[in-house]
Parts: sequence; structure tokens; C-alpha cells
Amino acid sequence: MRCALSDLWALKLQRRRSKALFNFPFQEALRPLTLLLIKAGDLQLVERGFVDRASLLPRLERHFHGLDCNEAQLQHIILLEFWLRNRAENRIGGKFCNMSKQPIAVKGGKSNADKV
Repeated sequence: MRCALSDLWALKLQRRRSKALFNFPFQEALRPLTLLLIKAGDLQLVERGFVDRASLLPRLERHFHGLDCNEAQLQHIILLEFWLRNRAENRIGGKFCNMSKQPIAVKGGKSNADKV
């Protein structure tokens, strides 16, 4: 909408940068995750009955190629899928996208390594 109406807006508004511009970097960050889900044989959300595989896979393909796919909803689906996978991997001791077991240095030179 910003591009379509840009010639009607004041120059100051045309040059303004806002939170709305965050969407593009977020889309680019999710693109590799989308490819991983396309290649995955099993999807937690499908196994749990939350989404239908037949409708999800074409939407993931469309998202990967930057096409219209109800992106806001699909972003939540992608994030929930990876959250479920990470949660399942943590239960069985895997390291899929798991950074929580890394020692974190805190003020005073001590770390949380003994608590992990």
C-alpha cells in the first residue's frame, strides 16, 4: 500500500521508516526454515492434526518463492512447527536448534554452567 499511494503522500511521509518495514527481513529469515519444512518427511503440526498436509505443503512452496500464501498465518505455523520440534528434541536429548544448554557468562565472571 505504501508503494501504491506514495505519489499521494507528502515527501516527509514517503521517507519515513517505521516498524512496518520489519516484515521483509522477517520473511527472508523464515525462507530457509520454510525449505527445511518442505523437505521434511514428518511435520509435528500434521501429526497432531492441527493442519492438513495437502494444503500446507503448497503454501510452504508459495512462501518459499515469495508468492501470496496468507503469510501472517503461515509465519505462525512455521514458528510453531519449529518450537514443537525443538521441544520434542529436548525431551530425548537432541540438539535441534537448541541453544539453551550453552553456558551464559554473567556479571562477576561466573556462568550458569552449573545450573544447566
